Amino acid sequence: MPFNLGLPEVLIVLVLALLFLGPKRLPEAGRSLGRGIREFKDGISGNDDEPRTTTSSLNPPPPAYTPPPAYTPPAEHTPQPGD
Repeated sequence: MPFNLGLPEVLIVLVLALLFLGPKRLPEAGRSLGRGIREFKDGISGNDDEPRTTTSSLNPPPPAYTPPPAYTPPAEHTPQPGD
């Protein structure tokens, strides 16, 4: 095991994590830790081939360009007698 940790030391760390986080937060903490390690490893290796569903759902593509309506010049004003 890394850092010369044996089974008793790992169990002590897990029991302490359970005491500090509680049974409700411990699975979420494990998931977030796993995601962080996975993202770190992907960032180090440059493995960005998989599609990112989280960013595409948060940032939708910009709307297609629609040009403004065509310009129509105002009607010519013809002077009336008495203007």
